[in-house]
Amino acid sequence: MAKIGLALLGLGRVGRALVGLLARRPLEGLWHDTVGGYRLEDIELRAVYDVDPEKVGRPLSELVPGYQGELRVERGVLLERLPFLEAPVTPRPDEEAFAGRLRASGAHMALNLITSGAPESARFYCLSSLRAGLSFINAAPVRLAADPQLAGEFGRRGLIIAGDDLLSQLGATALHRALIWLLAKRGLRVLRSYELDVGGGMDARASLLDEVKEAKRSIIRESLRRELPYPFQTAAGTVEYVEFLGERRVSYIYLEGEAPLGTVFRIDVTLKSEDPANAVNVLVDVIRAVARAKEMGERGAVPEICAYGFKLPPEGPSLLEAQERFEAKYCP
Repeated sequence: MAKIGLALLGLGRVGRALVGLLARRPLEGLWHDTVGGYRLEDIELRAVYDVDPEKVGRPLSELVPGYQGELRVERGVLLERLPFLEAPVTPRPDEEAFAGRLRASGAHMALNLITSGAPESARFYCLSSLRAGLSFINAAPVRLAADPQLAGEFGRRGLIIAGDDLLSQLGATALHRALIWLLAKRGLRVLRSYELDVGGGMDARASLLDEVKEAKRSIIRESLRRELPYPFQTAAGTVEYVEFLGERRVSYIYLEGEAPLGTVFRIDVTLKSEDPANAVNVLVDVIRAVARAKEMGERGAVPEICAYGFKLPPEGPSLLEAQERFEAKYCP
């Protein structure tokens, strides 16, 4: 099969982990060996963009152990001033000019992995990809695929948009949703829950900004409530940045509800995980599914891809139903 040309927007910890995964042979822990007829080696990195002055212009091989290609990190776009980021704000480039760079790379799709707290930058990348004729994958907590007008424009141009906000393979939201589903299937009524976490990555730090905190809380609440046909009280979000945790995240999940004979059940769960490792399997599945969906003539925000890989898809089946639909269509 033809290669899937990928432009990577953001070379943070998850971006470096993805590049490392694509370069690693043999590979352990791959979730789906084949998606849409594509294997992992069919994904080919065509361009990488970042705004960190310590990365821009450097060979990718110096930044990611095991990568042996000749790509260099190109200067990306940052339209917001983030207090925790040393990278300078860039003047807003012309979308057509940036689209030309994407087009010239030979990429078929762009993957947005920039940090939380940069919604205007994410939208700029999205619109530039649209102009360039590239499909777009949005892993950031910004409503792009969920925007009917934007998704419709991708569809009219014969492109796919997938998002929004990556749902990790075993992150707190996936585990929380699975627990809610299990309780409902066992005939119990969920009354209230919370999902709080601390982390050491840049995303955790960004999540403490007021506007980011509220955006992420809103997305997670919507994601959780898709597991039940009735409303329930829930709270979610990052509560602290702990530098020494590095790539690790510690999540605290609590559920409470009604059990038989007027009794109450309570569940406390602590999940300790690493963000990059938690993200890469879902990302490579989505990349391959987007390529296959476009070959099949699908357009816009494809429901099976969005619901499988993201917290806020335009349409929202339960977690397990979303996985079953995705695997039936792309992993037969």
